[in-house]
Amino acid sequence: MTRRQEPRPSPVRLCPGALADLAAALRPDWHRAAIDGAITGCVTAGWPWPRVVVGMVRTALDPDGQPYDLPRTVIRLGPPDLLHRPPQPADPAARDRYLQEMRDQLPPTEGQQMLPIVAPDETRARPP
Repeated sequence: MTRRQEPRPSPVRLCPGALADLAAALRPDWHRAAIDGAITGCVTAGWPWPRVVVGMVRTALDPDGQPYDLPRTVIRLGPPDLLHRPPQPADPAARDRYLQEMRDQLPPTEGQQMLPIVAPDETRARPP
């Protein structure tokens, strides 16, 4: 009989000051208050800290990036857990329900049409 393992607590600590210091060192052209505001906004919105860290580094490395781009970058990282991607069901109807659930988690966009999500095994998109 296998015993169910409890999830281990993450060794990653919440340290917004250190992340803001790193971002300010990487991008001296950014205002520190804008960096602090972007980090605080993501943490307050409930995004997991590892995603905020990865998002800030990606935003800082983007030559056209600005601190206010951080939430968009964090959203584009994909599933909430960077180390675990839930398996997609083999049943096409179940897969479509799963993809719709993932779509529903995305924030609404004004003036942009959502493109159909194409699973890796499909060669062309189906009409929405």
